[in-house]
Amino acid sequence: MPQLRRVVVVGASLAGLWSARALRAEGFDGDLVVVGAEPHAPYDRPPLSKGVLLGTTGPGDLALAEDGDQDLGVHWRLGVPAAGLDTGARAVLLADGEELPADGVVVATGARARRPPGLRDAGALPAGVHVLRTLEDATALAGELRPGRHLAVVGGGLLGGEVAAAGRARGLEVTVLDRGDAPVRGVFGAHVGDAVARRHTAAGVRWRTGAAVTGVGTGAGGAPEVRLAGGEVVAADVVVAAVGADPATDWLRHARVAGADREAVELADPALGVVTDDRGATAAPWLVAVGDAAAVRGPDGRARREEHWTPAVERPAVAVRTLLSGGASTDRFGAVPYVWSDLRWSGADAPDPLAVRVQLAGRPEPGDEESLVEGGPEEGPLVAAWHRDGRLTAVAALSSPRTFGRLRRELRRAEATTG
Repeated sequence: MPQLRRVVVVGASLAGLWSARALRAEGFDGDLVVVGAEPHAPYDRPPLSKGVLLGTTGPGDLALAEDGDQDLGVHWRLGVPAAGLDTGARAVLLADGEELPADGVVVATGARARRPPGLRDAGALPAGVHVLRTLEDATALAGELRPGRHLAVVGGGLLGGEVAAAGRARGLEVTVLDRGDAPVRGVFGAHVGDAVARRHTAAGVRWRTGAAVTGVGTGAGGAPEVRLAGGEVVAADVVVAAVGADPATDWLRHARVAGADREAVELADPALGVVTDDRGATAAPWLVAVGDAAAVRGPDGRARREEHWTPAVERPAVAVRTLLSGGASTDRFGAVPYVWSDLRWSGADAPDPLAVRVQLAGRPEPGDEESLVEGGPEEGPLVAAWHRDGRLTAVAALSSPRTFGRLRRELRRAEATTG
């Protein structure tokens, strides 16, 4: 095992914290530095679009720290983003001018919210226009969710649906402008996607499909508005852009690159992040990447980012073994991705029928056959599955944890059997 005296983890969110834990669990006893652009200790992001917007979760409820984390011996550098990488001197460069020498680097800088059309350039967003990625984003947006106002959500994916549901629960009129044909259908398939659409409609969300947004800005009176192809303008009191996220790897494009390390740094693709194999490895044996900042190249040669909670928790242990072994470790990431979304269209005191959990395990591919396993068009639990050549490849469910759990275990067994 190569002797690493100092490892710098760049990124202080979920994947960064789990990387620090994994380093100590694997026996690394050298200096351990975690760099975070935000001033906060690591916190949980999924509640930002759920409990924080609903007003049921406060900032103090988000901390990811557990008993024993104080014994990790981490030197935290919070509130100072990474600004570059010197591969010759092997140092992480910080925005305040400090240089952190490192024998090993874990890239876990996550992603940043994509800004809406018409406001792509840097600078403050207009009053009433929001993105949602950080605690500050969620706090600012929650303060604007007041009964009787009109909330326009640009984007009908997981985040857009959660924001729309929270808006209805807080008593706002809600319009979702979705360029697709149904909520989350591209993620959870036709059966579950259509069931989610029915529940949004029943809760009073106006879901406009096929809506091509050309710009977001402010109208003559200073209120936010959304411009659509064809010239229509949708006025609102609050606009939230839920149009995806980009890997936060700009700092790697400012790297001072030495010789053989050039290939590793050039793998920091603006759209994908740091491209790795299924062990977290890059072309440089001293640099691995995990979480939303990484894209894993699969057997088909395609690199994919898995922007979800589960990979950020499960993959750091594998990547850390890769790093500590100098690339010799043969442990690999699991091949069955998992994602969920919680939707609540009613206030905290309302009955539970207006709340659902949507789950997906596996990765449906074009050509896979989707079928209904449980449930139907009525408003009850529902499970769908995908098969390819008779083999289960993915399963999606709405409020059916038992059946979903059974089929997810079947997927994992199939993965273990096939390698």
